[in-house]
Amino acid sequence: MLKQVQHDIYQNQSFCFALTILELKKGGEISEKKRNMKIIVEYSIKKEELENVLSAIKLFINEVKINEPETHYQALRKENSFDFVHIMKFKDDEAQKNHSEAPYTVEFVKMLYPRCNQKPVFTNLTEI
Repeated sequence: MLKQVQHDIYQNQSFCFALTILELKKGGEISEKKRNMKIIVEYSIKKEELENVLSAIKLFINEVKINEPETHYQALRKENSFDFVHIMKFKDDEAQKNHSEAPYTVEFVKMLYPRCNQKPVFTNLTEI
């Protein structure tokens, strides 16, 4: 399980790196740190795991608020379903990396993955 979590985090960081390379190829300027990173995560859980997941999400969001006051983190449940969307905004790539490596994030992911019908899909967003 931990290997899968590390792989998913690596894929997300690789995607950020690929976006940076594309911007450089287009002649864009890249600061030392990417600013205002926005990511959404979508997943679906097993019906019987709803209460466990809701409880874990609340605890996780509380940890994020305590330990990452500059991070915007919002978890949403699609109405009448077992589908969830998490919206994150980090001040820069270092904040995103620190979040993904934080013990409370690793614990949340380890709890979540076995309870999913559809594992989390990460999408980086660019403001237009």
